[in-house]
Parts: sequence; C-alpha cells; structure tokens
Amino acid sequence: MTLRHTLSGITSRYGYRTPLLLAVLIVLAVISAWAQWYNKPDSTAVKKTSPGPDYYLKNFTITTTGTEGSPRYLIKSSYMEYMAGQETITLLQPQLLFHNENDSSWTITGEQARITEQGEQVVMEGKVVLEQHSKVSKETLWIETADLLVLPVLKRAETAAEVAMKTDYSTINAIGLRVDLTQDKLNFLHQTRGKYYAPPP
Repeated sequence: MTLRHTLSGITSRYGYRTPLLLAVLIVLAVISAWAQWYNKPDSTAVKKTSPGPDYYLKNFTITTTGTEGSPRYLIKSSYMEYMAGQETITLLQPQLLFHNENDSSWTITGEQARITEQGEQVVMEGKVVLEQHSKVSKETLWIETADLLVLPVLKRAETAAEVAMKTDYSTINAIGLRVDLTQDKLNFLHQTRGKYYAPPP
C-alpha cells in the first residue's frame, strides 16, 4: 500500500486536515533523523585528539645559561616531554653536570626528573646518585639518596631522605642532606653515622 492510498483512506475517514498534519509530522521526523545522523561524532577523530605532549625530544644534551650568558649546568636525558598548561618538563634518565672554578665537578643522575619554575627547580626522583670529582685531590665522592631537589641558579641541592656517602677511605650514613655545589660543602641533617678507613701505608 502506497503513501498516497494511505493518505486517501485517512482523508475519507477523518477529513482533509488530519492527513496534511500527518504528512508534515513525517517530514519533520525524517529531517530530525537525518540531522542526528549527520552530526554524529566520529569515533576515530576522538582517538586522534587524545591528550599527549606538546613536544618531546630523545637522547639530547642541553647547556642552560643565565641572563648574562654564563653556563649554569649541562643536562642530558634519554627522553624529555612538555605539556602546555602544566608548565612542567619531564625527563627520563636525566643527568646534570656542574663545573666549578676550583677544578671540581658534580654529576647528578636520577631515574626521572621534573623541571619547574622556569628552570629554577629540578626535582630528581627515584634513585639519585651524586658524584663529585676533584682534579686537585684526585678523589671521588659518591652519594646515593632519593627525591633530590636541585636549585641550578644557586647551585645547591637538598633532600630529606636517607643518604649514603662513600669516599675512598670513609662512609657516612644520615637522614637529610644539603649540598653547596660551588663550595663543595656538605651538611648532613640528622642521625649522622660515619666510618673512616686508614689508607694503606
């Protein structure tokens, strides 16, 4: 049975206004269904716009400098990413290198790091190792800790975690540490215990 015969039957039974109203309703229903289909979101487009870093780098080395152009420190990492809005740079397997005028250098490595405050703070996370090398004494100082806060502008570092320090002839364990990287000064905060081994004759 065609739409025309259906409307004719309705007309003969209910009059002319009813089929006209029914025809209008059918047209509106078709338009509504088409609009819903046309505006249906594309699932593939949603997947393509999933959140991710605004930019990233792999296996890089960067020398950071101050406003006067003098180098602050050298930073290496296997991976770096930055996301807009968070103003935080995340690094994997980071390594910071500081050189001092007294012919000593500090190398700080960690599992992960976050750079905040426009580079004024570097939070080293996970297992963190500090190594200090001196060309004068020809000794190496080795420190292991966790969650170290590094202030590159001031060339200082600090932690409230457990600290284990080793040199060629001594070991020190403590809770908390502050380091002045320019003066090679260490300040153990709590529960400091040390051992000294006499060098061979």
